Amino acid sequence: MTVKKWSYLKKGDVVDIVATTPGIGIADLEKDLQFLSEFVNQIGLSPRINYSDILNGADFFSRSATKIRANGLSKALLAEDSKAIWFIRGGYGTSKLLPDLERISPPKIPKLLIGYSDINCLHLWVNKFWQWPTLHARVLYEFLQIRDSSDIELLKTIIFGKKSQIIFDNLLPLNDAARKAQNIYGKITGGTVQVLQSGIGLPWQFDPTDKILFLEEIFDRGVRLERSLNHFMQLGLFKKAKAIIFGDIVCGKELDGSEACDLAVKYFATELDIPVLHIPKIGHGDFNHPLPLNSDSELILNGKDAKLVCSTGGV
Repeated sequence: MTVKKWSYLKKGDVVDIVATTPGIGIADLEKDLQFLSEFVNQIGLSPRINYSDILNGADFFSRSATKIRANGLSKALLAEDSKAIWFIRGGYGTSKLLPDLERISPPKIPKLLIGYSDINCLHLWVNKFWQWPTLHARVLYEFLQIRDSSDIELLKTIIFGKKSQIIFDNLLPLNDAARKAQNIYGKITGGTVQVLQSGIGLPWQFDPTDKILFLEEIFDRGVRLERSLNHFMQLGLFKKAKAIIFGDIVCGKELDGSEACDLAVKYFATELDIPVLHIPKIGHGDFNHPLPLNSDSELILNGKDAKLVCSTGGV
């Protein structure tokens, strides 16, 4: 099916700021929302925040709060005067809102969705059912603490259409298949391993068939990461993937204090006959460069290193 590209943003365009997860971990929600509103203004966009919905939807398990967040998401998706939705945070709760999307008709004009982590399940949903390209990139609340400008500068390059392609030229091959010179074409899918695993058996389950699969993770032990990857392997989910790219793995400690995520990825890579590579500075680490999802991409392997060329998904 044909991917429906989102429109590049212009200065002053309206961006809906949406919370699909509770405000857990945000000390002063109202103050922080005001900061984030000013942050989006400084980028040159016009933020729209429904403070009442976000504040009233901050309970974690409440059915009424979940309904408020679902309604807020639906309103933002259907709003005809905004071009993008930027999510406040990841965490947990987005997947609970997805059944509500089945009740609305796809908007005629695609919007740019910006976020990652728990937002990955929403990316997968609109990628699959609405054929929208989306953007795996920092959620807004991270800019309360992050002061490095590279992530936001790259994001602005994409959303304002300064470039039609983004090139990542620092990929590291992790197995023999990734060291064979070849060009691989396909759309990118994937995200946080735990989020992908939680979708197994659900309508939005990730499908890497004829695609380049992207994986990243945070605060997981190597043995747990290996268990998840082995689960995917035994389900046969990698059989028709064209390649696998690991972003940054922020690893938790083993019982002896060591870190074993790199080891888990290393052995996993050797078991596959498709290229497996690492792309730095994408994921839950100190950097999270924007990565277009569900847009045409090319993985160029030259035998020693590799680069990834992604269309932005905009027009």
